[in-house]
Amino acid sequence: DLIAVAGLKKISNIKQVSVGFLQDINSWIFMPLYLEVQTSTDGKNFKFAGKTYSDVPQNKRGSITKDFTVKFKNRKAKFVRVIGKSLIMCPDWHKGRGNKCHIFADEILIK
Repeated sequence: DLIAVAGLKKISNIKQVSVGFLQDINSWIFMPLYLEVQTSTDGKNFKFAGKTYSDVPQNKRGSITKDFTVKFKNRKAKFVRVIGKSLIMCPDWHKGRGNKCHIFADEILIK
């Protein structure tokens, strides 16, 4: 799984978080099952802000990029935690079945 915490310089009103992901099943890289966003003002107590699920078929070939975006009402936060839930193992139909797969992410955008 991808679990990352971004710290802002100060408590700010935020309303959207996006994370870019890559899928390339030939390289055993799959989209996450979902992206969950949590926020905190103190870095210790996080509150659920939202979740979005992948709409990319797991068996779609090629190099595919997709931004997962979670929108919510303005919320005060100094810390944002993102969780990209991995498949963990390659599916039964995949040539790597029974082996661990990968999750690749790039930028975390906070608005």
